[in-house]
Amino acid sequence: MAGKSVFSFPNLSPSEISACLAEVEIEFPPQKLTAPTATEMRSVYRQLVLLLLGMRPEELEQPHFAASQVLTYPELYDEAIPEIAFARALKKLMVSVGVNDFQMSDLNKPESKRMVRYLSAIINFLKFRGERRAKFDEYDTEFDALEEQKNELESKNQECKEELDKLKRRLQAEQPMVDHLTAETQSLGAEVEELNKFQWQLQQDWRSQKNELRRLEAISQNNMFKIMNLKQDGQKLRSQIVQDPEKLKKAIIDMEEQVEVEKKTIGDAEVKARELSARLGCLRKLEESILKCVAVMNECSVETDKLQKQKEQIDDAQAGITEANAESRELESRQLFLAKQLQAAAEKLVRLEKVHKEKQEAAQQALVEAKSDRTAAEKEREEAQAKIEENEKFIRAMQKKINERKRAHIDEMTLMREKYEQLETQVQEYHHRLIKAMRG
Repeated sequence: MAGKSVFSFPNLSPSEISACLAEVEIEFPPQKLTAPTATEMRSVYRQLVLLLLGMRPEELEQPHFAASQVLTYPELYDEAIPEIAFARALKKLMVSVGVNDFQMSDLNKPESKRMVRYLSAIINFLKFRGERRAKFDEYDTEFDALEEQKNELESKNQECKEELDKLKRRLQAEQPMVDHLTAETQSLGAEVEELNKFQWQLQQDWRSQKNELRRLEAISQNNMFKIMNLKQDGQKLRSQIVQDPEKLKKAIIDMEEQVEVEKKTIGDAEVKARELSARLGCLRKLEESILKCVAVMNECSVETDKLQKQKEQIDDAQAGITEANAESRELESRQLFLAKQLQAAAEKLVRLEKVHKEKQEAAQQALVEAKSDRTAAEKEREEAQAKIEENEKFIRAMQKKINERKRAHIDEMTLMREKYEQLETQVQEYHHRLIKAMRG
């Protein structure tokens, strides 16, 4: 049959076969391979079919209901149907491990050499299956772990998105207040800057006026000292004899005028001092207003810092989401890679199953054809047997006729021989008489 898969595998020794079967808990001593029996091999094959095809014992024992409905007397086939199911499963296993020439005679009349070859092929498949199964289980475990990790990251990502949406909604709700505070802060900042300039100018004027006041106070004190000294001098002069009273009066008048001038200067200085004091009060009130503005600005700065921290939290959350998305994409890529490997393995299994199915269908078709050929052969045999019986009957009849004819021929030949002998005797007598007549 064309297109059959050919697998290369070494033939193992009986001891190796026994050891490998023992690893899968199948007891089969090596000496039994030298003279295997149908019962022993059937038991071994049954355990291997259940192990490698993943079947349950009841699946081999369960009757085929569709076939039972077709049969007239299904109870007659209660033993045959499980036997056919076992034979099909065993044939499927043999084709899967690369044995394409397995026959039912190998099950009913096992030969040592062929059994070694079949068991070697199955053990080779067992080892191959064990290697691939370990890798498949590893991929499957890793896939499950990555799937769980992906679900956790997706859950975490969803929580981060919800938190981000919550922060965005809060930021959106507080944005008008932020804009208002920002505008007010900018306005207050400009006003504070103007007030700072005005305060600086007032401080400069206040320092200048204060310096002028100190200078005038110093002059006033100096004049006071002078007046006191002059009064003391005047008292001293009064105590003395006045030599030139007019001159003294004039000097006193001049000094009094100078005192008045100084008093006026002091009065002007006091007026300026009161004005400066009033302006200083205004400056203090202005300073209090500025301090209040600064306090408001500090509050705005605190709110701005809070908003900045919230923005930083949002940025951190966004970064966390980005990182989680990157990790999720990496996990998805890894999962996709494993899924592709699993898909490749599954496709390979599907191809193998397809090949096995095709081989099984081909085997079943061959079995059907063989059954058909067998039916035709049996029919031909029956027809030939009928012809043989008919020919034998004809031969017997012919033989009877031949025997009768032989007997008739023998009788006829005997009669003819007797007649011949009589005729010969008569001829001889005639010749004798003729000779005698001729001689006489």
